[in-house]
Amino acid sequence: MKKIVFLIAMMTLVLAACGDNKEEYRAFYTELETPINVESDIQDISSEYDALEADKRSHQEEVNTADRERLTELSATLLENTENRASLVDDERAIMEESASSLDTLRELAADIPVEDYQTDADALIELMEARYTAHGEMMDATEEMLEKELELFTTYGNDDLAQDQIDALLDELSELYANVNETSDSYHESTAAVNEKRSEILDTINN
Repeated sequence: MKKIVFLIAMMTLVLAACGDNKEEYRAFYTELETPINVESDIQDISSEYDALEADKRSHQEEVNTADRERLTELSATLLENTENRASLVDDERAIMEESASSLDTLRELAADIPVEDYQTDADALIELMEARYTAHGEMMDATEEMLEKELELFTTYGNDDLAQDQIDALLDELSELYANVNETSDSYHESTAAVNEKRSEILDTINN
């Protein structure tokens, strides 16, 4: 599974001179640090998830040559691994939900911006952020669906009446789910890039 999680890059706000009708615009930009700070823990979560993914692949390589006793052990190990990954997905989803709660304050600050062009840019950024949160939710949904199917597969490995046709059917289903995870990950990546680009444009406007 390819799981890509990108944090919005931190940008330094260089304050320009006062009296340029940008005070509210600066306040809006400064508030953008709130969701960035909230999301800072996602990098650690992503690293943990990737490590578990590597362990999963290593154990799966043993499946085809494992005897009955070893297959039972692998089943238990892979189930625990999958449950741990599912827990990390829950953690990441909770962080992003907290991050999304900052939108209410950002909307209020955007509404206070007196210069129409600046307010338009702020509103556009909020829309891009909303799209990013939606894309992240879709990525998490796809990941959870994939993990549920992996639990089914790894449980089957431990069954005494293990049937190859059943394994093959589950692997076919998982192949489609992996593709969906990759697709939603790419969409989230693109949404994050769009947010970063708009934030950069706003910063340039503030500093010029």
